[in-house]
Amino acid sequence: MISPQDCLGCQISSGILTPFGGFIYASDLWTVNHVLPPARILGWMVLQPRRHVEAIHELNHSEQVEMAKLISNLDQVLYKLVSPQKVYACMFAESEDCPHIHFHIVPRTSDINAIGPAIFGYKPEVFPSESEILDFIDKAKSCLSALAL
Repeated sequence: MISPQDCLGCQISSGILTPFGGFIYASDLWTVNHVLPPARILGWMVLQPRRHVEAIHELNHSEQVEMAKLISNLDQVLYKLVSPQKVYACMFAESEDCPHIHFHIVPRTSDINAIGPAIFGYKPEVFPSESEILDFIDKAKSCLSALAL
C-alpha cells in the first residue's frame, strides 16, 4: 500500500505538485484541475478529494454531498464550453502511484470516435495547445463560480 506522502493524488490535492494552470476549483474537501498536458481532449478534468481516500464508501457525508454537486456542475460547464455529445464521469483509482480516488470528467465531442472506456486510449491527430487549455481553465472557473454549490 502506498503512503499518502507518496500518493500522486495527495501531492496534487495538497498543492505539493501544482497542476498545469492551477485548480479550476478548490475547497477544503475537493479539487478540480484540467488533466495534465499533454491532454488528449480539451476540457478533460480531474476531480479528487483533498484527503487520501481509496474508496467511495470512505468519503464522509460532506464529501459525498460536495462530490455529487461538483459532478453535476462540471457536466454543466462542459456542455456550455465544449458542447460535447456525452460527458463521462469515471473513477478507477488503481494506478501504482495513485490509489487516491479521483474522477475523470471527460467530454466526448462529435469529432471523437472513441466511445465509452475507449476514450482512455483515444489519440487525437492534434492535441490541445497549452494556451487552449489555459483559456478553457479560465472560462471553466468563471462558469463554475456562477453555479451554486
